[in-house]
Amino acid sequence: MGLLKDEKRVIKECQKGNIDAFDILVDRYKERVYSLAYQMIGDHASADDVTQEVFIRAFRGLPKFEGRCSFFTWLYRITINCSYRYLRKNMTFLKKVTNEIDPAVYMDDTIKHKITGNSPYKSLEMKETMDILSKSIDNLPVKHKTALIMFEFQGLSIQDISDILKTSPGTVKSRLHHARLKLKNQMNEVFNKDNRNQLKNIVRGR
Repeated sequence: MGLLKDEKRVIKECQKGNIDAFDILVDRYKERVYSLAYQMIGDHASADDVTQEVFIRAFRGLPKFEGRCSFFTWLYRITINCSYRYLRKNMTFLKKVTNEIDPAVYMDDTIKHKITGNSPYKSLEMKETMDILSKSIDNLPVKHKTALIMFEFQGLSIQDISDILKTSPGTVKSRLHHARLKLKNQMNEVFNKDNRNQLKNIVRGR
């Protein structure tokens, strides 16, 4: 089968049982599905397991996919549900692993340079700060964590998140607001007064 550029055609081929067509969808979305699963769970092996489950469920569910939402939205919804299910079943294990956060998510290059300069000691301080931030994100209520990850890490719009989570844009904005507020409060408990100016640069609000 030649490469199908039109996703609707690809999906129709999948619904006929065409495995090659489904491979096109897997190649197109596997990195984004894995990224979301990893940010939700914080463990590479677990994210691999969830990614496999997502595409198994997607393949089985495609015959019932009616296109009322985009395939992207439908697949992300499956990813969130599979991640929630995995978290519930493996919470004890997952508490032992730490999700590393890329500092670029919370600061641009200008702010990063102001904090670290050329000092390896400052770079170490920033690494420690991001470790604390990572743990704070993991401690968020799961609905707040989900909204934050999808918005900040995945780069999804408020409307995309609203569609995926089947909630209103206002609810998504509220969850983001409370997530940022909780992060600041948690991190303020760790940092002393001398570190709080650095915190303001890292945890941004909109």
